[in-house]
Amino acid sequence: MIAKIITGTNVRGLLQYLTSKHHEVITSNYVFPDSSPPEIAKEMRMVQELNSRCKKNLMHVVLSFPYQDKVDSEKLMNITEEFLEAFKADDCMSISYRHFDRSHPHVHVVINKIKYDGTVLSDSFSHIRAKKICRKIEQNYGLQKVSNIGTENENSSIQNLQKQVDLAIENSTSFEEFLKWLERRKYRVLKGRGISFIDKKNGTKIKGSAIGRNYSLANIKKRIIQTSESKEIQQILSPTKNRDRSISR
Repeated sequence: MIAKIITGTNVRGLLQYLTSKHHEVITSNYVFPDSSPPEIAKEMRMVQELNSRCKKNLMHVVLSFPYQDKVDSEKLMNITEEFLEAFKADDCMSISYRHFDRSHPHVHVVINKIKYDGTVLSDSFSHIRAKKICRKIEQNYGLQKVSNIGTENENSSIQNLQKQVDLAIENSTSFEEFLKWLERRKYRVLKGRGISFIDKKNGTKIKGSAIGRNYSLANIKKRIIQTSESKEIQQILSPTKNRDRSISR
């Protein structure tokens, strides 16, 4: 289980984006699940006015699971609620949607960081906190453990390759861009039924499976798609000044 966290401001744009895809409401807290995106956005903005000092007053969390995890909607609801409680966000306005556009289960959670008393949901060390919560939930529900290869594998060649592959994924919106990014870093990619990487500087060949499950050919392609979607969501959450003016008209 992986939790990816993005903060921003454009609640209406995010809700419209998430509901434009095939979805199912999984949880709702202080929000009517049948409300339209403009109605939910209006309610959240009214609460956000209680604290104008917080500029990035919206949090978007994506909870993703390996395809091997067979999690139905009821289990996803329980997991999402447990995550929100452990993250200290159970007293915030929130709504979560399950999407069906990927082969693996995943849930998008929209959280209003401003609470009803005007205080702000802390996002300090949010990724570290979320990672610990995910490990606990994996144990509680018997889910696949998503290991951190960077801290568990002491082989420097594999560590360096893992870092470069992760950076390539983060900076690519297609598999072709991924290949070009690694080529510029002196890595050759061999693609067949699986994927392997050759360090041009020393000729070392490493299979994706030697790095970890997330580095198979199929999972790399999935992660590139997710990164592309995350960038699109980030643009929605942090609109340009021009977009702000167009929305306010």
